Amino acid sequence: MHARATMLRRGRSSAFVEVRLDSDGELAMIGTFLFMADRASPVSLAAADAPAAPQPEDAEPAMRGKGPAYRSQLEFRHAATMEDRRKPELLRWARLREREGLDLAAELLLIGDALPAAILPMLDTPPMVSSANWTVHLPVGELDRHDGWWLVRSKALSAVGGISCQDMAVWNRDRKAALWGSQAVSFFTSNV
Repeated sequence: MHARATMLRRGRSSAFVEVRLDSDGELAMIGTFLFMADRASPVSLAAADAPAAPQPEDAEPAMRGKGPAYRSQLEFRHAATMEDRRKPELLRWARLREREGLDLAAELLLIGDALPAAILPMLDTPPMVSSANWTVHLPVGELDRHDGWWLVRSKALSAVGGISCQDMAVWNRDRKAALWGSQAVSFFTSNV
């Protein structure tokens, strides 16, 4: 892999940076990052509250067995009730098995993209999935990582023509918002 960062625009309180990842000369990913300094504002609106969920040590293991290779780098626990597990929404506790020395932003990006597509409960067989785009917001400030467990939710908003749009969010054990965003996912199954 080869990474290259380019400053696209820099203002007094913000900077746009493009990052390109190439593998064997082929484009693997393009990301555009916006970094902003805090500003005084009369408006303060908190992120969505975390859904009710048991603590990870009280929840049963989830997402074991077959799956993408990255899944072996994570631990998962169910956080939704059995009835809710049939909805186009996934709610899990997740943590990286090895996170020592990892930057908080990097850890949150890995955790934020850990769940499969939220349409999964609607399908009889797991689909082939590819992220079409991903918009992520990371709040500013300190956030307690505790023991590495993060509550992660992915909720499908629509699924038409092989494209699903979903909202995603991550909270720490204190139920403080750590990451939120949206994703468009292309999917297909071999039996369609």
